[in-house]
Amino acid sequence: MQQPAAGAEQPAPRILSTAEIQQKLEENAMLIKAINERQSVGNLKDCIKYQQKLQENLMMLAALADAQAVPQNPQ
Repeated sequence: MQQPAAGAEQPAPRILSTAEIQQKLEENAMLIKAINERQSVGNLKDCIKYQQKLQENLMMLAALADAQAVPQNPQ
């Protein structure tokens, strides 16, 4: 996957409903639990795919939060 050039604008994330956001948060909780369980038994190969999905979800949620943030007026 290619990274955008520094300073390149990212497309605006799709706006998610509250239910969709909650579903992503619940999925993230399950991914964290799965990562923890696999790490505890030494199954690091499976951890990688769960960590990649978790990272993808977190980046998507962060981009969504940034897009919806209300700009603060400097004082």
